[in-house]
Amino acid sequence: MFLDLRPDGDGGNAAVCPSCKRPIWPGEDAHLIHFAHDDPDGLDSLNGLYHRACAQPYASVIRAINALRNIPR
Repeated sequence: MFLDLRPDGDGGNAAVCPSCKRPIWPGEDAHLIHFAHDDPDGLDSLNGLYHRACAQPYASVIRAINALRNIPR
């Protein structure tokens, strides 16, 4: 989008946040989301680099899944 361009007008090769679809510029606060590739629910399709704020809901899901996996049965 034209509003996402850097001040010099160059769109560059910035990664795109899968959540908000905006570029993640170098130096911007970002978080890598990683679900296990053997996840039975297919959540690994959500893996990628996100803006820190966009990643918070996914990071919460990862923490919850990991906590549930660690409950003794």
